[in-house]
Amino acid sequence: MYPLKNYLAFANNFWSYHSFFVLRYARTRPLNGKGLITRFLRKMFPLLILKSNKFYGLKLVINPANFSHVRITDEFFFENVYNLELLPFRPDCIVDCGAHIGMFTLLSKGKYSDIPIYIFEPNAENISYIKKQISLNNLSLTTLEESAVSNYSGTALFEASELSFGGHLSNDANSHTKTEVNVINLKKYLQKINAQKLLIKIDIEGEEENVIPHIITSLPQQTAIYFEYHYGLEKFNKIKSIFEENGFVVKVNRVVDHKYVDALSIRN
Repeated sequence: MYPLKNYLAFANNFWSYHSFFVLRYARTRPLNGKGLITRFLRKMFPLLILKSNKFYGLKLVINPANFSHVRITDEFFFENVYNLELLPFRPDCIVDCGAHIGMFTLLSKGKYSDIPIYIFEPNAENISYIKKQISLNNLSLTTLEESAVSNYSGTALFEASELSFGGHLSNDANSHTKTEVNVINLKKYLQKINAQKLLIKIDIEGEEENVIPHIITSLPQQTAIYFEYHYGLEKFNKIKSIFEENGFVVKVNRVVDHKYVDALSIRN
């Protein structure tokens, strides 16, 4: 857990301080509880607008009562999982697969405002926040696909989690928490875009096992892929080998609970 002063350091003006203060409070005491202070803050701040140089001056909208929104800010503000300064080239196209509420979209558009971005997200609640990010920041050259990605096109069952992250495609039709979503064949979509210098983020809750081997041979020479692998360190070497066999250099950025591996794969 990071101290309050670290949160306040990200505020780039006086009016941002209260938002980062509430964010820090919500990180330690989720605002979906019944306590007096919790209920007061939830009523006063149904949404937080966080303006910080971390997002190159753009404004991030989150719901402080949704712990997944609060938790994932750690990846951007403190853990530096998506450090765009590591890219050895300037992309001509950005793709955000499993966009959640649009934090990577915001980060990448903050740095590369004139580069087109293609955003994929199947969760309806998350999509509403992506639209908020786009509207609030007046982002241009954005294409939002309200779909999952895989190695085929069609429809599939999507199982949403209680939080807004962790939703995934599923073959089990018995659960009442599943909805049918559109699925886009990512390989064919990338071929249609025909990027020459591609930046892509893949955080698709396990579907990377199908997607990465499917797209790997059709990627442009200059490609950078931030991806989260959901099957543990022991199996990570398999996906790492696929990248290396195709000329990529893979760097692990973070490992969570010995299961979730965040990595950056670059071919230049």
